[in-house]
Amino acid sequence: MTNPTHPQLQHVYQQLQDGKLKQAAAYCAEFLTQHPNVFEAHYLLGSILMQDGQAANAVTALCTAIELNPNASHAFHALGLAMCQLKQYPAGIECFDQAIVLAPEDATLYCDRGTAFDCSNQRSQAIQNYTQAITLNPNYALAYHNRGVAQYKSQAFESAITDQTHAITIDPSCTEFYVARGANARQARALALWKAYRRNQGARPSWIPVSAAVAELQAAEARRAASCF
Repeated sequence: MTNPTHPQLQHVYQQLQDGKLKQAAAYCAEFLTQHPNVFEAHYLLGSILMQDGQAANAVTALCTAIELNPNASHAFHALGLAMCQLKQYPAGIECFDQAIVLAPEDATLYCDRGTAFDCSNQRSQAIQNYTQAITLNPNYALAYHNRGVAQYKSQAFESAITDQTHAITIDPSCTEFYVARGANARQARALALWKAYRRNQGARPSWIPVSAAVAELQAAEARRAASCF
């Protein structure tokens, strides 16, 4: 929101722009003592508290906001994020579910629900949600990155590399994407190297030079992996 429904809330937005979270929260709380039924103020307070690391207090404010406006997808979204900060992932997923019902074309909702599934070790559901986010927004670099992370955790290293490469193509300024691709590349090459070693060992168990060859390949792969950063 950039145009507050209540003129006095413009002061809160100005404080947020100045990075004054605690002052903005205090002003919001004071405003609500006089105007307790303003949805935007409760939503703003919840969002500010969440940014300030006060997720439990944010949940209270956001629940009140939703009581005042049960059709606000962004309030359910914020509540889902607050629940995830508290590591209440199933509750967070339920909030994202409701937000998606209200705003089914919002790619961010699927991406954040995917992260909640990933944090719950539900990889396939996470990947499905990231894929839906990408379908809705093909230029969503973070969704590619997050799907790549989930693929990595599932040991689908080549798919993970592809996703991180897409993320880098969309946003080449993000260092985290390069780091993730480098990690994926190392794991994929290490796995391929180990499989090749095992095949050679099984076919020619008396072939002593294989260990030296493996050491040489490991050094070469380490140099190549470093070039992914």
